[in-house]
Amino acid sequence: MKKILIALAVVFALFAGGFYVFTKTHPDQVVRRQLRAMLEEAIQTKAWVQRAMIALDQGQGQIEDIRIKNPDGFSKQEAITIPMIMTKFTPPAMSRERVLTVQEIVIDRPRILFETNTDQKNNLRDIQRVIQNYANEKITEKVKMAKDNDPSLTEQWRLIVNEVKFTGGEIVVIHPSLTEGPIKIPMKEISLRNLGGNRNGLYADELMVSLLGVLCKRATMEGSLGLVAELAKKNPYQDYLKALPK
Repeated sequence: MKKILIALAVVFALFAGGFYVFTKTHPDQVVRRQLRAMLEEAIQTKAWVQRAMIALDQGQGQIEDIRIKNPDGFSKQEAITIPMIMTKFTPPAMSRERVLTVQEIVIDRPRILFETNTDQKNNLRDIQRVIQNYANEKITEKVKMAKDNDPSLTEQWRLIVNEVKFTGGEIVVIHPSLTEGPIKIPMKEISLRNLGGNRNGLYADELMVSLLGVLCKRATMEGSLGLVAELAKKNPYQDYLKALPK
């Protein structure tokens, strides 16, 4: 059981922001330090987590107050803040398969900053580019491990997630053309189903990259549409599509 606790601490720290395991083997600062390191490696900027908890016997957990710093070259606001992530999962059993089934992950009230600076560079585009580079590096790493028959690859836990929900989100748009200040746009709810179900689970870093990618892409799309709509209110005859980040 101790090995499962250790593995799950690592898995949850990777895929969802670092659950705090209330056991003597994993004090809070250890899990949060690992979480911070993983997020910062993936996004190449600072990250914070206020609190994380997991109840293995009850099959549930939550993370509170996740914050990811804006990339260099943009405002000092956080690029992404998530007040709460909640999850329900099937309590693990001793198995060689090392696959954990997660019934639900709810990412509650994410706040995403969609910022374009005076050079027409966009913060979320920068984040997506860094995440994609990280994902490519991890793929290369796993291919090499498989080729070398590295046993540590088969020892890694994988996750099958039945559903992920992003609820109550908000996009804050900052753009040089918005002379009266930022605008706030409610984000439409996102629902993803059967993540990893077609390939016997996703590795923790793959799930983390996937969820961050979905959040950034959706915020980019809805933020762009909201920006154009806001600018068009002032001058409906001007081509505001040129204002969108390249």
